[in-house]
Formats: sequence, C-alpha cells, structure tokens
Amino acid sequence: MNKILLIIFLLISSFSFSQDGRSMKPIMNDVNDVISAVESQGSEVVKVEIDIVSTDVKTSYRKLSSGWNYSVGVLGDFRAEDMDVEVYKQKSDGNYELVISDTKVSSYAVVYVKPTEEAWYKFVIQCYKFKPGYTSCHYGLVIVHE
Repeated sequence: MNKILLIIFLLISSFSFSQDGRSMKPIMNDVNDVISAVESQGSEVVKVEIDIVSTDVKTSYRKLSSGWNYSVGVLGDFRAEDMDVEVYKQKSDGNYELVISDTKVSSYAVVYVKPTEEAWYKFVIQCYKFKPGYTSCHYGLVIVHE
C-alpha cells in the first residue's frame, strides 16, 4: 500500500512549530500541505476533518468502498505527543468491530485499510499524551484513497 501519507505526516510534524494554541490556522496549514502533497502523488483525498481534542475522543464516520486502498491519518499540532486513530467497521447488526489501530507513540498516526466490501467505518481519534502543560490540541484527520 502506498506509504506517501506516512512520509508526508513525518515531514510536516517535523517542521510544524506554531505555538499559538488558540489559532486553527497552523493545523489548517499543515493539513493543506498534506493535501497538496497527496494530490501531487496522484492519490485522492476523500475526507478531511479539523477539530480540537482534549482528554475525550472524537469520532468520525465515512463509508469506504471495496476496490480501494485507504490511508487514514491523524496529525496533531505542537501540543500532541501521542495521537492515535482506531478504525472500526460496521457489522450487519449495526455494531462496530475494530479493524486496525495505531500503536506507535508520535504526534501523528497513520493506518491502512483495504475494505473487502462497501461498509460504514468509524474513526476514533484520541490524543493519548499531551506535551507537558497541555490538556488539548488541534488535530487534522485526512483519509486518502489510491
């Protein structure tokens, strides 16, 4: 599966230095850089979400189709030490089962999903660890398919 999203997140998280925690502009700029890089590689961004997360989790939903390889990435701002994403697939009974989750400690998380059938997916975003002195951060969720 194309690892371009992982490389882009690594580069952006290395160079993102904004220290204005009240402004959404820095994370928007980072996500815009991700979109530009992904699209220049011929992949298509199919969902973008920008929000703030504290000690809770954020949940997002999207239908994914078979025949596509998806990259799911979450990028935290300068306050995030460990961003994580879990991906769940909706079962026929309406409940969700875990498909994949991020396991590394980093200010970004990237996982890959290849659906075998069209279904609704749930994306759970959490900042497991903030840098000292912080209890929230902005994040950008980017879902890409090749």
